[in-house]
Amino acid sequence: MIHVNQETRLAIHNSVPLQSLLNHLAENYPPNKLFYTFRIKAREAIECIYKDSVAPYIAKNYFAKFVGNYIQHVEDRGFELKKTWALPPDIKTSSFEAIFSEIYLNGHFDWNRLSAKEVVALWLNNIELSQDISELVSDN
Repeated sequence: MIHVNQETRLAIHNSVPLQSLLNHLAENYPPNKLFYTFRIKAREAIECIYKDSVAPYIAKNYFAKFVGNYIQHVEDRGFELKKTWALPPDIKTSSFEAIFSEIYLNGHFDWNRLSAKEVVALWLNNIELSQDISELVSDN
């Protein structure tokens, strides 16, 4: 979010609706597709703000509005986010995190919001074990 804000110089209000939207997006979409969507929707918000001379106290919520409306449109129609944009180099992600997230965590990439218990639960749901899990997890 900071990168979009700095690149476009768009004021983005850190509101409860925006945080809810970001939580939903983090659980359902890969970061590179979101980064593309954020950049495009930020540019559209800026165009609308300048075209319509929107007051600053309203304009700071436009980013959340534009992204939220677009994601709602995509999900209502069963579309997918297909276009990607490379993440800036200062966003610290590793190839291991990306692969592990995609294979074992259903694409969930918001590591800060997942507890160790949630990571293990998601991982166990996505692997096939040759023996019963109760035999592996014991109080010994």
